[in-house]
Amino acid sequence: MRLCTTVSCQQAHISNYLHHRHEHLSPSHDPMKVYVYENPRSLALVSEKYALVFRYATPTDDKNRPRCIVEFAPIEKIDFRKHRALSPLDCHGFLGLINISSDVFLCVITAKSLVASPRPGETINRVVGVEFHCLNRNTWDFVTLDLNGYPIDLHDQASSSGITEHPCTQLRKMLTNSSFYYSTDFDLTSSMQTRGTAQPASMRNPAGQVISTLESSDASFLWNSYMMTELVKFRDNLPDFERSELDKCGFLTTLIRGFAETVNTRIGNYDENPISCRLTIVSKQSCRMAGTRFLARGIDDDGFVANFVETETILYTERGQAQIVCAFLQVRGSVPFFWEQDSQLLSNKVQITRSIDAAQPAFERHMDYLCNKYGSIHVVNLLSREKSHENELTQRYHGHIKKLNEAGGSHSTDPASGSSRGGLVAVTDFDFHHEVSKQGYSAATRVLNRVIDAMEEYGFYSADSSSPNVTLQNGVFRTNCLDCLDRTNMIQQVISRQALQIFLDRNHLGCNPDFWSKHNILWADNGDQLSQIYAGTNALKTSYTRSGKMNLAGALADVTKSVGRLYINNFTDKTKQNTTDVLLGRLSDQEGILLYDPINDFVVKELERRKLEFSSTTNIKVFAGTFNLNGELSDADLAGWFFPPKSAKELSGGAGFDVHDDLPSIVLVGFQEIVQLTPGQILNADPGKKEFWEKRVEAVLNTRDEYVLLRSHQLVGTALLLFVRKAEVGFVKNIEGAIKKTGLGGMAGNKGGVAVSFSYANTRFCFITAHLAAGTSNIEERHHDFKTLNTGLRFSRGLTIKDHDCVIWLGDFNYRIDMDGDVVRQIVAKKEYGLLFEHDQLNRQMVLGETFPYYNEMEINFPPTYKFDNGTATYDTSEKFRTPSWTDRVLYKGTGLRGINYGCVSDLLFSDHRPVYAEFNAQILIVDQKRKAALGKELYDKRRSEMGGSNDLISLSDLNEVTLTHGLPPPSTDARKWWISGGQTAKVPIVPPAKGMILNPKKINPFEGDLPDFVDKPALPPRRKPIGSPPVKPMPKPKPSSLRSASAVSATAPQLPIPELSQTSLLDMPIGPIESQSSAGQSSSTEKSLLD
Repeated sequence: MRLCTTVSCQQAHISNYLHHRHEHLSPSHDPMKVYVYENPRSLALVSEKYALVFRYATPTDDKNRPRCIVEFAPIEKIDFRKHRALSPLDCHGFLGLINISSDVFLCVITAKSLVASPRPGETINRVVGVEFHCLNRNTWDFVTLDLNGYPIDLHDQASSSGITEHPCTQLRKMLTNSSFYYSTDFDLTSSMQTRGTAQPASMRNPAGQVISTLESSDASFLWNSYMMTELVKFRDNLPDFERSELDKCGFLTTLIRGFAETVNTRIGNYDENPISCRLTIVSKQSCRMAGTRFLARGIDDDGFVANFVETETILYTERGQAQIVCAFLQVRGSVPFFWEQDSQLLSNKVQITRSIDAAQPAFERHMDYLCNKYGSIHVVNLLSREKSHENELTQRYHGHIKKLNEAGGSHSTDPASGSSRGGLVAVTDFDFHHEVSKQGYSAATRVLNRVIDAMEEYGFYSADSSSPNVTLQNGVFRTNCLDCLDRTNMIQQVISRQALQIFLDRNHLGCNPDFWSKHNILWADNGDQLSQIYAGTNALKTSYTRSGKMNLAGALADVTKSVGRLYINNFTDKTKQNTTDVLLGRLSDQEGILLYDPINDFVVKELERRKLEFSSTTNIKVFAGTFNLNGELSDADLAGWFFPPKSAKELSGGAGFDVHDDLPSIVLVGFQEIVQLTPGQILNADPGKKEFWEKRVEAVLNTRDEYVLLRSHQLVGTALLLFVRKAEVGFVKNIEGAIKKTGLGGMAGNKGGVAVSFSYANTRFCFITAHLAAGTSNIEERHHDFKTLNTGLRFSRGLTIKDHDCVIWLGDFNYRIDMDGDVVRQIVAKKEYGLLFEHDQLNRQMVLGETFPYYNEMEINFPPTYKFDNGTATYDTSEKFRTPSWTDRVLYKGTGLRGINYGCVSDLLFSDHRPVYAEFNAQILIVDQKRKAALGKELYDKRRSEMGGSNDLISLSDLNEVTLTHGLPPPSTDARKWWISGGQTAKVPIVPPAKGMILNPKKINPFEGDLPDFVDKPALPPRRKPIGSPPVKPMPKPKPSSLRSASAVSATAPQLPIPELSQTSLLDMPIGPIESQSSAGQSSSTEKSLLD
């Protein structure tokens, strides 16, 4: 009876909920509810007419990626009698699915606040509250969390379950920190000019069909794109009608990060009938290279820059029946080439990590992206000429723009007045600190004198509903300082005000102080919000931005903010960066969620079978060289090192596969002791020597072909240089560096490693140069150094060495030969290197699997490379008389690598080591992503036409069943057999044909013999009374009221003696009641009464 009441109440609750929604809410803004079904567990996101049902599926691929089954169905087809509301809160939006700690979570918006409405029918909501509902576990069901992600103790729920912090706490904090926004009315990733006046605010096309924001959204600003990826594929694969219904329900929500706010004000003079208007600012930060201030700088290989923000100032008003709108758009972003900045306390050292030639392709991609999206580009550079690190960035910036203009045939050559690429790109330098140093921040308006001509040329977007004429903005200002925060915000505010003033003047609309006051406040709030996202504090100089005045309180506030940034940058930014990477799915060990789609499974297998149609392989040569310089500089000829003679294997064609060019495509150089390892150099290494050897190596390489230095890193005396042929630079992407100290327990850089990670086409490389612990007997220390570097060298997004396709280690590993020095010298003279190799410490360690497991080394056919007297070809004659050893080595791992040449150069005598080289053939995978996507779509459409939509192939009655690509049933498991219809379990209970029968114990094989399967159950034999025992008197049956619990009775019942059994077999005993006797001569019936 209780179960029926619960079900009825639950069904009534759902009916009332849907009825309430139908009565009071419009279809496009209906909140939703999340319901749970316990067994098998599933979650349903329910709208007015439809439900999106999710169920976890066991991973089936080798990567163990979590799988999820989803069905979009009308609510009348789902039995809600056994569903329960998972939360009392309404859901205003669904942000997608994410995998955290092997659990799959649905993220929904549970609280919002309306913050902006650029024009009627367009609303923008700030995300105030979110909830994460676990799909595969009920641990967090019906648990209310506090602001820190810990359960609130309601009815002792937390204490009884022992729950600690919710796994999504950091994500929850980020999503509710007032920087995320969404809209159900329009595409929030678009600009006003893109939306224009042709698209009604109701998001419906002329045919009345709902226009999904996913159709036109800009992925650069879509912060939940990772959580939505599979759901968008699911939506795209639905039939047109179901896709339209899914969009009407508003299940999929697009999320931006930045700032949005609208204020009501007036334009025109107060004495002359002022006109009411709306003033709005919308800022959207790109998610492409998102992160915190010192951990996200510069540009990536795809042309996306850090802290890229698109800010739009929108003015809306009505004059009579006419609706008038004006919008002006600006962008900001980090200086667009490869550079980093030291985040150490009181240090602002800037390091440019790629040469101008190596960075130019990414720079051009960035500018092309801006030109294609916005039209003409005018760069406003606010960096200081007086600060050396900022001036260095400015000079490199001009170098890139000059190369861009020369390639585009621009006729303008003066960077100060503006230079362009075919008239599309211009640059203006405005040293902000210098300009405002004497007259205060009011001097910032001087920038208008330099950009006013461009403002008149670019214009702004404006539309009047009473007129068909529309003006368009055909160019954009790209403003930058070092962080693109404080200085940038003030200059953008000045330009925004001027743009609005031009619009008002052209439309003969006056203005008043209230309008400009609210404009200033909006820009101050915008600057604070963007600064909170990137730096963790409010923006500097906002006291002037708000009021137009800078007083002592404002100056003290700026000092406080600067100190706060210093703390945040050094202690909390890494945690924030990791949370950002989790949200965007950028961690290397983060597995995306796969939505089960039987058609897609077929397509994946077909693509693998037909991969030759969209992929190919090519072969390149890789050169790896290592040299311990002993702190020396030399102008000796290095050609013999970088262009060694061909090996016998290479000449005979036994390298595994052919390379079409003798010159290496990639040149990797590892130096050790590039400086003397003195205490002063360990504390502050001199970069001058690294720069010297960079130029020396580049000069030698360029005698054969043009090479570009892509990456250069230094850790005290260890340095790594990566060169690539200029013609092949476009194939190299995702270049990252990492360093790890191992000296003095990881505190000093005299020993350690430097690594670089990059992709050549679709093959991932990792190169590591290392200087391990010295000393003949320090084998264990060297092994420890290797393990520290192998696990400690990490790149962004959690990428480790093992995540790469091809890995090369090179350097001074310091492994020695365990033989007497004189004996070694004699064997070297005879060139019997195989005998020495048997006593080589590294060889023995690798054979035992102690160090460098699974790595290979080519055969050593050259003499030991250490230790020589400087300037001679004589091994060490000092007092220590060190044993000659192969300390300098090159090891490699990867199925695509084939060693072809391994040797040393004996005629470079200026160091106590000899340089070692290794040459490889590397097989490169090249995937045509466009062709792959086109073929996948073709296969999907064809399969769907044959079998129906994926939504039709999934049945809620049994979502664990899988439809195979050939139409066969799934393979059998221990629990299910394909030959049993209806999906019944294979292990079924065997019921006897009649009561009192059991399985025949004498029939061992049920398929053979004539014995019956079941036999009558034998009766239990009676127990005999001991001979001479007195007659038993039954105990009086206790009253029900006097009965105690079983435990209490057993504790107080009299102890019964165990009767002595005769030697007679139990089977020979007469059948009768079993009796026992107490010490008092009475039969104990206490237990029998309890059973009765």
